[in-house]
Amino acid sequence: RSYFEKIGEVNVLGSAPLESRQLEVTHGIPTGIIEIEGRSVRFLYVNDACKEFIGSLGVHNVQEAERLFAALSRLRIIDLVIQTAERSEKSGRAESFEGLINGVLCTISLRFIVRNGERVACVMVPKNITGSLATRQDEDTDKLLLYVLRLFFRIDLFNLNDGTVKNIYLTAKQERITDYKEISREAVQHYSEHYIAERDREKFRRYYDMSTVEDRLLESRGAALIEYFHSADQDPVLQKYYLIPFQVGEQFKVLSCCMEVGTTRELARFLDVEVLEIAKAIAANAAH
Repeated sequence: RSYFEKIGEVNVLGSAPLESRQLEVTHGIPTGIIEIEGRSVRFLYVNDACKEFIGSLGVHNVQEAERLFAALSRLRIIDLVIQTAERSEKSGRAESFEGLINGVLCTISLRFIVRNGERVACVMVPKNITGSLATRQDEDTDKLLLYVLRLFFRIDLFNLNDGTVKNIYLTAKQERITDYKEISREAVQHYSEHYIAERDREKFRRYYDMSTVEDRLLESRGAALIEYFHSADQDPVLQKYYLIPFQVGEQFKVLSCCMEVGTTRELARFLDVEVLEIAKAIAANAAH
């Protein structure tokens, strides 16, 4: 009973829903109350502004939003929700994270309300950053995106639903293989034969086996899979290959980003998570 009493004490009409004190001023801040149990997320309450936020994700209602979170339950975004709720419980204040939800870059702020065993209730205040960036045309962000793009010599997008792949960025002296090989398995085979050193080819094909990506990601407990392979050049170059799974609606996709190992010194100037999230945002835009 005290669990729901604590939830009922939250003044969702207040102008500062993330604060513990109660206020009586109505506001247009997207506000919801979520319940986390295990890796599932359920909405106990959403105001009209929060419904608009949900709509900006390409989701029509709260029920669809819950189904979306269920579909994302094995991905990193749910880890971020759980970890942020735990941080808020320990700190006693609102905590935030940034992540991709249905291809949209968002900031989610959570304030812990109450725990009942495995069930945790939190106030949620979300913000659609992608929409804000598009509106502001932020030049610094545009420059950062271009810089991150230049770190990679190619980016490909694998669609696990239909087994296809398409190239969305290429600067290397390589073929745009996906122009004539859209089946991902065939494209991987072709790429390995032309651009990967013979000693690494079998390992490369296993690494790019899309049927095992999800299980390998769960086992690694990371945001991406990372592996190194030598190029097929006369003087082989060590290259780094990222596989970054994410979901857009019902489409489960994997972003493949390739870079020369020497480039990773520049990459170290950024937080890995930020680079991966930006790369996924680029892919999400290409996926629509």
